[in-house]
Amino acid sequence: GSGATGSTNDAFGYAAACGDSAYEVSSTLLTQDQALSHGGRIRGTVRQDGSAAPLAAVGVTLRMGSSSTFVPALVTTTAADGTFEIRGVPPAPDHSVCFEGSTATGGSNDATGYAAECYDDLVGVFTGSPVSVSVSATTTVNGSLGAGAAVTGRVTDSSATPRPLSGVLVTVDGRLSAEATTGTDGTYLVRGLEPGAEYVVSFSPAEATGGAWDALGYLGEYWNNIPTTGTPIPTPITLTAGVRRTGIGAALATAGAITGTVRNGTLPLAGVTVTVSQPESYAETTTAANGTYTVKGLESATDYEVCFQPYGASGGSSDALGYAFSCWRNKGIGEPPTPVTVTAGSARTGIDGNLPSAGGIRGRVTDSFGAPLEGITVSAESPQPGPRHDAVTDSDGAYVLTGLAPFAYDVCFAKYQTFAGSGLGRAPECWNDVPIGQTPTPVNVVSGSYTDSISASLGSGGAIRGRVTSDSGQPVPDARVTVRSELLDWYSTAETAADGTYNVPSLPSGTDYVVCFNSPYSGPQQFSDECWNDVDPLTGTPTPVTVRTGSATTAIDAVLAPAPASAHSSSTRE
Repeated sequence: GSGATGSTNDAFGYAAACGDSAYEVSSTLLTQDQALSHGGRIRGTVRQDGSAAPLAAVGVTLRMGSSSTFVPALVTTTAADGTFEIRGVPPAPDHSVCFEGSTATGGSNDATGYAAECYDDLVGVFTGSPVSVSVSATTTVNGSLGAGAAVTGRVTDSSATPRPLSGVLVTVDGRLSAEATTGTDGTYLVRGLEPGAEYVVSFSPAEATGGAWDALGYLGEYWNNIPTTGTPIPTPITLTAGVRRTGIGAALATAGAITGTVRNGTLPLAGVTVTVSQPESYAETTTAANGTYTVKGLESATDYEVCFQPYGASGGSSDALGYAFSCWRNKGIGEPPTPVTVTAGSARTGIDGNLPSAGGIRGRVTDSFGAPLEGITVSAESPQPGPRHDAVTDSDGAYVLTGLAPFAYDVCFAKYQTFAGSGLGRAPECWNDVPIGQTPTPVNVVSGSYTDSISASLGSGGAIRGRVTSDSGQPVPDARVTVRSELLDWYSTAETAADGTYNVPSLPSGTDYVVCFNSPYSGPQQFSDECWNDVDPLTGTPTPVTVRTGSATTAIDAVLAPAPASAHSSSTRE
């Protein structure tokens, strides 16, 4: 609501909200009317330190409450006269306002930029002195940025006649970090760095072009020709305010490459993810329409593992069922991959894959009366090493799992509800009517076909309910509640409603649930964490909670003490 108009608080904006919760920004799609609460606004001017010169193009970020989370809608840039305004700020006593001046203009240090800081003159931090904002009120927060430091250099290949490399990612890493990408002439410039701090400069050439070895790629390094593998000790640089440190460049050596083709029988497969890994490196790419791939930029090594992930693959004889995972030389899940040797300066060719057709599992999930259940997560997991496969039931309760290697699988059914109402939900179970915590009946999968009728009928689940209040008796909305059973390997979460109540449904029966309470991510007040029953999660032993399916365990309440207070600021309000 920072830019909303049409009501009485337009000048100050309206606090962001999703569903019933303020201070939250997410991808939730609202299907109900939302009444936005009135916010406040923050105004100010950013100038060059020690000068009246206003700075334009300074990035201004509001971080909400006492957390380091920032809300994208509450980010702005200073105008030509150095002024800025952020509207729709939720009322709270402890926001942070930070300024980033690497691209700022208007002062005498534009060539090196201006050092980032947070209000009030705090350099090298992510949060500043607390800034208090009230409903329909203006808080004035001014900034003054000192001269930053800058670093520049040129990146080339290391051939006899060095050629400039464009597209090299240059990272300047210190207490705060920054990055830039080399241009067509191989040069880069990073401005607005904190003076006096030590920085490590690294060069990552994954997207580099323009050199003698573009087909093979280039090896990354730290400044001063320090390799990035092994146990490197980078050479740090120290930067001076108002000064550009020049000559921090690199001449990158040629790397090696791996190429091949992935097929299903004789048919090329597009969209296969090819991973190349060894203990010190990882790279990946995707096969083209003709099934070919190239992974470049590889160090010399004898122990690369090349594997083929078929999720999203197409072009073979089994696109509907999918294809089974494989590594080079047809090594499947659970088999040790055959190592591949790569030598810098050359390409290892013929590292091909041939992926067999996968199998699938189908079924339907209903309640105990036979009515279809939509939104049930169905998972298939094999004792063999490999990923878990998930599907969600549709409006008819049906589901389809594809891309399964020919193994035996544990198939389980659960209703995951992070933000739940007052119901009991559905009791999770595994096929065939096996409760969570007991050994599931295996489901066998055969390549090229479906295993059908792997269905379930779910009864009512168990629930844990309670209320979270402050030590003054006030409800704590948006508190985070976690429920965990080690014996069942089960974990669920919820958040408290406006009156402090919560409900965690769809739980299997168990006797060892641990219930813990954490402060809201942001808001006007933060609280110390605790577990039931009034136990410090770091030093105490929580009291276990018993849950039975078909009923709710109630009165699992918490009274949260305030978190240690932070220092106060001297911003002004109008």
